[in-house]
Amino acid sequence: MKNLLLLFCTIVLFTVSGLAQTDNGWGVSFRLKNYDNLFNGSISPNLTTLQGVDIGILKRLAPWADLHVPFTLGTAAHYDDSKNLIANTGVFGVHALLNLQPVVQWTIVPFVFGGIGGQEIKSSWDLGIPFGGGLNVRLGENAALNISTGYRKSFTADRSSWQNSVGLIFGLGYGGSMDKSTSMTPMVTPVDGMAAAKARADAEAAAMKAKVEAEAATAQAEAQAAAAKAKMDAEQAEANARMAEAEARERATAKARADADAAAMKAKADAAAQVQVIEAKKEEVRKVMNFAMQGVQFETGSVVLKAASFIHLDNVYRIMADNPTVNVAIGGHTDVTGSEAINQRLSVARAKVCHDYLLSKGISNARLTSTGYGSTQPKESNATEAGRKANRRVEFKTF
Repeated sequence: MKNLLLLFCTIVLFTVSGLAQTDNGWGVSFRLKNYDNLFNGSISPNLTTLQGVDIGILKRLAPWADLHVPFTLGTAAHYDDSKNLIANTGVFGVHALLNLQPVVQWTIVPFVFGGIGGQEIKSSWDLGIPFGGGLNVRLGENAALNISTGYRKSFTADRSSWQNSVGLIFGLGYGGSMDKSTSMTPMVTPVDGMAAAKARADAEAAAMKAKVEAEAATAQAEAQAAAAKAKMDAEQAEANARMAEAEARERATAKARADADAAAMKAKADAAAQVQVIEAKKEEVRKVMNFAMQGVQFETGSVVLKAASFIHLDNVYRIMADNPTVNVAIGGHTDVTGSEAINQRLSVARAKVCHDYLLSKGISNARLTSTGYGSTQPKESNATEAGRKANRRVEFKTF
């Protein structure tokens, strides 16, 4: 299994080495490692040191952060109580580390790291958290010397250890842990330094002047644009106001017309309804008056009302009470039987009886008249009994 892992690491090394030359954020590391106080005797009485190498893959995550995955191969030394070497044990491990460093134009760049991983000794695996720090010393555009020290805290009892490593890092488009844009500053003489400082000062002054002029031009352009926009907004607001006013007038006119039409239609409908009510009332009055004329009857040859007559007189009273504008003229009539003088007196008396009954019910005298016509206004022929019966009547007419 270790041979396969070694072959895998070798393939990864050559693959990423090729990528490292393309300045695409990938890199490889090759370092010598040393572990001290390993396991504190938890596997053998005095297993204290480990020597080995690690081959790692790096990936730039940000100008200030790299992901580092080192694969460790080594040998652990076993000692007896007298510190005599008993045997060596093969060790394999893999960890994932996050390196953090400042983005500076320095030849020597410090960094800190932390992560998680596992390692195997004598078929026994344990998981741990390594953390620490170190230095990257820039050697060229794509190479750096890497020196680190740290502590690996194991999740297994008595297996924590100190770790030290030194080696080389290639690729990532920078030397050490610096971005490519932060290339090494060349050595200069004092004269060159003064000239460079003056050039930088002149460049900064020119840049400042250009910035001020650009800001002034921008402010002027923004002010002109703001003024133009304000003018356009004002004109648009005025146009919108005129349009809104015109629309409001149109809506008001249309509403007024609609209201007028609705009022006219309602008035017409009310008038029609009122006419219908009046006609209905008139029809009711005519029916009541006709029924009264037929139903009001007296005892033969007298002015005494028959009992059946009162319901018709009460109907006449109800009509007059419900319609204060209705006035009634009462007319008494007889047939030709008897002398004309007697018939005249009888018709007057009978009309007066009906008149007085309505007065007794509360109808004003100003709304009533009573007249006797004797036999002078027959409705039917007096030659037959049916005709004479129809002529003996009291008529109720409105006025």
